Amino acid sequence: MLTLPEAATFLRVSEAAVRELAESRALAGQPIGGEWRFHKRALVDFLRFGPQLPRNSRMVPPPW
Repeated sequence: MLTLPEAATFLRVSEAAVRELAESRALAGQPIGGEWRFHKRALVDFLRFGPQLPRNSRMVPPPW
């Protein structure tokens, strides 16, 4: 799990950009205790497939 600053560093964008993507549900993330958390695999999938993945992935069962 990555924090907002760690996710921004991983994606090489600003924290504000990551927060905006997460709040608009374009990037999968979860606010926990008032702070955003991101699974690294979700960030990699976002880079591979783009912002439509979270919406489309609800129709496909998770791989686990």
